[in-house]
Amino acid sequence: MTALNQGVSRGHLGRAAIGLAAVLCACSAGRKQEEEASESRRQAITPATDLTITRCQPGGKCVFTVGIPQGLGVQNARFVAQSGITLADRVRVINPGNSPGTIANNGSPEVNIGVEGRTGDVWSLPRVVLRDRAQVQGTVRSPAGVVLGPDASVTGQVLRDAELLPLEIRSWFVSPPKTFGNGFTLLPDKTANLAPGAYNTITVNSRSTLTLSSGTYYVKTVAIEPNATLRLNQANGPVFIYIQDSITHRGSITTTTGALPNLLLGYSGTAPFYVEGRLHATVVAPNAQVSLRSTAPAEYSGSFFAKQLDAQPGVVITLYPSLLPTVGGTNRQDCAAKIQPNPALPEPLRTIQAQLDLLTTCAAPGIPDCAAKMTAVANADRRAAAQQYLAKTIGTSQHLAIARDRTRKVHRARKNPAIEAAYCNGRDPDGDLIPEPQDQCANTPPLTPTNDVGCPNGSAPKAPPRVLVDALLDRMGVLYDKPCEGAPAPTTPLPVLMCGTSGNKGLVVTRVTNQPAGCAVYYEIQIATDQLNPAEPRSFYLAYSSAEALLPSPDIAGAEQGPFFRQRDTDPVDRGRWARVDNSNGITVTMSARATNGNGLQSSWGGPTTFDVSPCLATPPQQP
Repeated sequence: MTALNQGVSRGHLGRAAIGLAAVLCACSAGRKQEEEASESRRQAITPATDLTITRCQPGGKCVFTVGIPQGLGVQNARFVAQSGITLADRVRVINPGNSPGTIANNGSPEVNIGVEGRTGDVWSLPRVVLRDRAQVQGTVRSPAGVVLGPDASVTGQVLRDAELLPLEIRSWFVSPPKTFGNGFTLLPDKTANLAPGAYNTITVNSRSTLTLSSGTYYVKTVAIEPNATLRLNQANGPVFIYIQDSITHRGSITTTTGALPNLLLGYSGTAPFYVEGRLHATVVAPNAQVSLRSTAPAEYSGSFFAKQLDAQPGVVITLYPSLLPTVGGTNRQDCAAKIQPNPALPEPLRTIQAQLDLLTTCAAPGIPDCAAKMTAVANADRRAAAQQYLAKTIGTSQHLAIARDRTRKVHRARKNPAIEAAYCNGRDPDGDLIPEPQDQCANTPPLTPTNDVGCPNGSAPKAPPRVLVDALLDRMGVLYDKPCEGAPAPTTPLPVLMCGTSGNKGLVVTRVTNQPAGCAVYYEIQIATDQLNPAEPRSFYLAYSSAEALLPSPDIAGAEQGPFFRQRDTDPVDRGRWARVDNSNGITVTMSARATNGNGLQSSWGGPTTFDVSPCLATPPQQP
């Protein structure tokens, strides 16, 4: 696939992080070519795990995960759905001060904005539909485009080439205690205080006020009835409530000081969360629909992350920064970069073990052993199929058949514990996910789609032509470099020096030395400073391939430690912007570095290291 060279972008290296853990899937037959392209792009970068977010079971560990479109950023993400947004007629999404608010959607179905609805920028993988007189007061970023009803409008641009993938994944772990206390019920017209802890139920009846304190609450079921009040004493920080089974909110949430609530509601259940009372919170419901109802007053504020989001007619949604940056969340790609295949294991066991480690450590901590084992085998097969597709040994239809076959079998076993147990307690020597003795066709070749008794399924689904899928992968910068097969993640590059003058700067990081011969290496550099005037950017992102390294001049102390990368004022994007920064009076910067190999494996970040930028290019560096 595409090799990254001069002008490597943040998007390319972000997509490189998925490497061959991504699954190239085509869509079903009968769709228009453009829809096939959009669906292929969406599925092409979906990480090779089909697990939903694990439930928060007592005594176990679960993970809450939010996917944010590339480029939006966790600080700006405040209304994000994984599977569709529906805003009914006259719904308004705003920021404090009444400026239009941004919404984002990562998957099917579409974003649907009702009659006379109003939003700010829209980020969506599927299409965006605006009903009569609806308006997006900003830019729409959607590969699938916009459908406009009568007198509907977009005041900004419609960017169909926007690169929204891979998603930025924010995850954090939650560990409920092994035992939950008795349920707590507050009778009508009463007041009470409840300390942080674990409770089977919390019920606040009408005209009652329950005060919660800073800390974490684990609850199976929460019910706040009409005219009831949940009051927060947040003197020592936010209040976190993690709910397992169901939540009902028809009352109001206030604070002891009158300030805005500093509250995170983490709901791991699957039943819809109908919000029917005044609410200001960060709501995270990865498995459920969150529905903002038209009960008076139909005003809700905070930030909302859910499987599906909808709002009934006339609702006003005011978006505030979320608590996601405060929950200790980690980027799943960073977690995955720390998983190293075991070179002592033969293939395919090496890849299966790596996939198992990814699941149990990064994607789904707390997943049952049997489910993890079967899913890891399926993910390893999907990865192998992606490798074969990229190596042009199979086509789009064959790849789609393999991916669908493995996904179907995992889902079938998950729905039927007897099938899952038979797999984990039996033998599957041919690796088709059908255990003996149910397997009636033993020794099927690797990556063979089969029916439920293990016999080859000869039918192949229709799929988009290879030229279309390859074009999409090329635009996305998906990396596949055969010399990198079996290579470990790169060693962490460390910042060595930063110097130069306005229009001509250079930097050095330590060299990555643990990659096989011919395996490409790419370097990401992040630079930050607070010593520029307000009109200039405060941070810069630079990316280089190892082929761009120059031979430094001998008078640059320390340059022998690694590749020297130069920034000229004519370079594109941040490389040029950083080169043009005037440092004639000397400025202090911090620099961090990370490496990615040709199959998308990444190192951790090295640094940050602080430098005073001063001239160092008396003798220009030369090409090696």
